Formats: sequence, structure tokens, C-alpha cells
Amino acid sequence: MIYFFDFFFSIILGIILSPIILMIIFFILILDGLPIIYMSKRVGKNLRLFSIYKFRTMKNNTKKDQITFLGKILRRTSLDEIPQLLNILKGEMSLVGPRPLPIKILKKISKKKRIIRCSLKPGVTGYSQIKYSGKKRSLEEKTNLDIIYIKKQNIWIYFNVLIFTPIVILKRFFLNKSGKTL
Repeated sequence: MIYFFDFFFSIILGIILSPIILMIIFFILILDGLPIIYMSKRVGKNLRLFSIYKFRTMKNNTKKDQITFLGKILRRTSLDEIPQLLNILKGEMSLVGPRPLPIKILKKISKKKRIIRCSLKPGVTGYSQIKYSGKKRSLEEKTNLDIIYIKKQNIWIYFNVLIFTPIVILKRFFLNKSGKTL
């Protein structure tokens, strides 16, 4: 049932957001050049690796990670996450679930919690994201919230997360001036 909602909402969101997507592509090309999409290996359901898609927010060819001017805006508004709609259509992600982590970060979580956390498709947004309180949280805190979602998972919590995500994005926009991950 949730897969149907994921697929349906991804197509609808892609259509609704297409003018914004085209604008972002245009500005990345003009201001920062190619590539437009950033791909990173992440761990998905049942510990399977996949490539997550995001709009590129970092400068190319620098020794130090540097967020671009446009990248700060994209991260603060979470618009850099839009290409993950493709991950949903490919069946690798859900709209709601634990955020997919890189291998090296996932390894910092205990094996027991790692298995629970990866028993569900990762999400573009999740329970941990809507529980944002305005301060950086530890991996342990985020993981515990993800596990609460997994254990309670139902259609009502799924829609609750979807409804509250835009509110949290607005809150983050005003509190996270640097564009860094919270």
C-alpha cells in the first residue's frame, strides 16, 4: 500500500515541481557548471547498496569541501533532495523512512540497530527529520527515532511525517544559515 503512495506521490510531485527542477538545473549549470546531479553510495533496505541522487551543492575540483552559494540555498530548503524522486521510482527509496546513510556512518551504529534500521526502505524524509528541534543531534538520537518509526510504522504515521516535513523545512531554513547537515 505504501509503495503505491510512494510511486503515485513521486510522479505527482515530479510534475508539480518540474518548473522548480528546471530552474535549479539552469542555475547549477550557469553558476557552477557540470555535473548537475551528485551521486553517492548509500545503504538501503536489507543492507543493499544503491546510488542516491541529489542536486550538486559542493564545488568541483577542490581539496576541501566547499558548499556553493546556490548549494546553501538548496540545502537549507531541502530542494537538493528532489532528485531522490527517481530513487523512489526505481524502488530503492520511499518518501518516508530512515534517511539512507553512507556505509562508513552506518558502521558506527550497533549491529542490532543497524539491522532494524535497514529492515525498511530508506526515505527522502523521516520521523527523525520531523522531530528536529533546532539543534544538531547525535547519530544515536537519530537512529533511536528511526527505530521508533520502524516499530510503529503504519499509514497514519507515514502521512503525519509527510504533513509535518514542510513545516520542519521552513523551521530549518530560518535556523540553518550555513546549509550544513543537521
